[in-house]
This record gives sequence, C-alpha cells and structure tokens, in this order.
Amino acid sequence: MEEKLNTIYKIVQGLIGDIIPAKTVLIIVDMQKCQLKKDYAAYKTFNKVAPGVLDYFVTEVEKNVIPNLQKLINFCHEVGITVIYTKYSSFMPDGSDLSKNLKILNQTAKDLVGEVGFPHISHPGSDIIDELKPEDRDFILQKNTSGAFISTRLD
Repeated sequence: MEEKLNTIYKIVQGLIGDIIPAKTVLIIVDMQKCQLKKDYAAYKTFNKVAPGVLDYFVTEVEKNVIPNLQKLINFCHEVGITVIYTKYSSFMPDGSDLSKNLKILNQTAKDLVGEVGFPHISHPGSDIIDELKPEDRDFILQKNTSGAFISTRLD
C-alpha cells in the first residue's frame, strides 16, 4: 500500500509540484445519503417522474466515485492532509432558507413521495454516506446553498 501511495504522490507532485500537507485540504462535497441513495426522497421523486433517470449516476457513484474517494481520503489521513466534508441541507425545519429551485424540488418530492428531497440538518438523509463516514479528526461544514464558499466560512 505504501508503494502505491508513493507512486500516487509522485504523479501528483509532477503535475502540481510539492504537496505540503499542512497547507493542503481535501474537500468532499455533498456526499450525503439524501443525494446518493435510492431509499431517500430525491431519488424516489426523480424515479417517479422519469423512471431510471438516475440509475447510471447512482451506479457510477457506487462503483467508481466512492471507492476512489475512499482511497483519496485514506491517503490524505496517512500523510496528514486535512479532510473537510460539506453537507447541503436546510438550517430551518421548514426549508425556508433553501434556494427557490430546492423549495420547488422539496414541494414536488413531498407531493409525490411524501417527504422532502433536501432535508433539515437533523434528518438522517443529511448525513454523509456510511462508506465515507468522517472521522473525528475531519471537519464537517454545513451549508444551505450549492456553493461551498457562499454559505460557509471555507475561504
């Protein structure tokens, strides 16, 4: 494993120069249950409107994105790079702080499947997927907009 990590490090170093762990972060954006899992309202809503429309996406996330992120996160932990997760959910229980488009999606989801697609931060669907569960040393930034720099103190 260490040899593979060293090879990855050398490739990246050749592309962008030295990686200084103390000055580097990995940001994992919105890898939440409500956005990626079939048993949550967002998937159910889209599947009801256009059956199968998200199947390719979900399959690719499961087969390729998650395993590669796991490797990248493990690498960052091993070399001391900070890992930050963002979560895109409502701060307000009624979702009134979300964008117009998400309010429409949430209302549509409520009408079609009985629950909102982008839930309140306390809802289990707001959690990071189990496969990428943050460790105690990682940071989690809650946001209520799509951009990680708009509604957080990330910058």
